[in-house]
Amino acid sequence: MSPIRIKSAQPIFADVEAVLTDLRDVLSSGRLMLGPYLERFEADFAAQAGTRCAVGLSSCTAALEIALRFVDVRSGEVLVPTSTFVATANAVLYAGGTPVLLDAAPETLCLDPENVAAAITSRTRAVIAVHLAGLLWPSLLELRELCARRGIALIEDCAHAHGATFDHQPAGSFGLAGCFSFYPTKIMTTAAGGMLTTNNRELAEFARSLRLHGRGSGNRGGLDDIVNLGNDWFMDEVRAVLGVHQLRSLRETLAHRRRLGKRYLDLLEGVPCVRAVIPHPGCEPAFYKFMVLFDTPDLAQTAQRQLLTRHGIETERLYWPPCHLQPVYRTMFGFTEGRLPDAEDALLRQLCLPLHNGLCEHDVEEVVDCLNEVLQRARAHA
Repeated sequence: MSPIRIKSAQPIFADVEAVLTDLRDVLSSGRLMLGPYLERFEADFAAQAGTRCAVGLSSCTAALEIALRFVDVRSGEVLVPTSTFVATANAVLYAGGTPVLLDAAPETLCLDPENVAAAITSRTRAVIAVHLAGLLWPSLLELRELCARRGIALIEDCAHAHGATFDHQPAGSFGLAGCFSFYPTKIMTTAAGGMLTTNNRELAEFARSLRLHGRGSGNRGGLDDIVNLGNDWFMDEVRAVLGVHQLRSLRETLAHRRRLGKRYLDLLEGVPCVRAVIPHPGCEPAFYKFMVLFDTPDLAQTAQRQLLTRHGIETERLYWPPCHLQPVYRTMFGFTEGRLPDAEDALLRQLCLPLHNGLCEHDVEEVVDCLNEVLQRARAHA
């Protein structure tokens, strides 16, 4: 097997010396949690997301669970796309609700508002829209209107969508809450961490309480004043420093990703048996991943295997198996193959080509050249 030459994802810190200066400041201050860097990161992130409030947390999963607990989904149902990482659905269970996994729109791999409308019952408490690969679609506006009309909370899983917009409105500002991830592979990373964005100040105060074991009075309450059943979900000052610097370079990060995405789109027009998932004209994408769909599942598997073994190019699949076919969900809910056919079909044919800020346009050209070679060889042996 060839050594990996082009990685699928890679965290980039362009200003290491400035980061180290601020880390020294934190370490010498002795203030390792809930200090000035977290306050700055939250204020700057809220401004970027176009919301009144942002609350730094330990993970996107924690943000999802907090938002769901605020809605109080206990004994209720939450509609979730099966085409997402299992943490999205798990957060519903942690909050005491039941995830109702829905099929995906085959062209976008996101929730179809018609499927959502058909699945709403008297027990539905919330809908989670997942911005897969950092793309937003007109369906998000339909979901917002549907949820408002039915009195149901709309929660955005923005783990892939830092800085993405639709009609110039940022991801994380369309619903009750936006939930962001800063996992190592994400567009922004703090090594581990998350953020909850919201215009609802009560939710923000609730999140600040729950992130430190449920203490009272927001950031001012002590651990002798526990008013909610919380957890150890705060973001520390070391990670907040990383977040401040990652957010500072987000505009340049997105511009570079969009250039690479545009180059992929241009080059793939001439490649047979595969097509890109093309962003809607109203979307400024984050391009967390560059998704393509092959004509058949076999071609997708062949491309992934041969790009790695012959050319040292690492690719990724989002998300196979989908939530309903994960062993834990098969056991808990009795899901079987064929239950959500559109998602199953599309995810089997989907692959994500490398896209991160460590790449240049020449790397993209090499990936597409190698992919074209792999597909031509596969067609010749078919």
